Amino acid sequence: MQSEAWEKAKQAITVKQPVFAKNIVNENQTSVIYAYDNVGYYTQHWHSGYENSEDVIPWNLLGLSQCPCINCVNYRKLNNQMVNFESGLISLHWATPIEPGDEVTTLKTALGFVIRLNEQESYMWSEKKYYIGSKAYEKWLNALESEAVDKYFFSLFVEILYEARSHAVKFLTQLKGRIAGLNEQTINEGINIYSKVASRYKTLKEMYPYEEPPQSEIKQKEQCITIVKELYQLESDCYKFLKEIHASL
Repeated sequence: MQSEAWEKAKQAITVKQPVFAKNIVNENQTSVIYAYDNVGYYTQHWHSGYENSEDVIPWNLLGLSQCPCINCVNYRKLNNQMVNFESGLISLHWATPIEPGDEVTTLKTALGFVIRLNEQESYMWSEKKYYIGSKAYEKWLNALESEAVDKYFFSLFVEILYEARSHAVKFLTQLKGRIAGLNEQTINEGINIYSKVASRYKTLKEMYPYEEPPQSEIKQKEQCITIVKELYQLESDCYKFLKEIHASL
């Protein structure tokens, strides 16, 4: 299967189709494969930027979660984790470009999905329960108060949410004047709210940067709680904004 995936990946990259794979770098994570040589794959992933993270991953290590960055290599050595060549998940994919869908329909469908998720407040994935929207912030605040938050995982979520809210600002800026019927003043209000959210998350990201090896302690707890409370209200305003946009489409 590794050999078959290797050939498929090379064919797809050669014709400039995007390729991505799960468990090539980190367990249960998806990475972009952007190039290959006669040894293996070159990837971009959430450890990119760390020493040796851009090193080639041999094609016969696909599915075995062998991140080449210095931190992961040292961690495996420290814990005497040898490669188990008889057990792994091979999940490699490539995408064929198609004509884009209608913009209004696509946007309305995406917003409808977000609204449905927020209304159900949680979902199960991989036998774990994940909370959404206001419910997620309530859980965060309770965990921060009781010092049950792990800084390592908190920093990962903060980094993802900062990136997502920053993209929301860019998206709304591009949306202005593009779809008939969308009030520009309303869009500006959304840009303002999401800019505030992104700013708060940037502060948290700088307070709790993603680090290897993992650190578990949440420092500056009171300041962190204050910011999360602000985010709780701001994200509630964001949700109202999304519902308003959805209703106007």
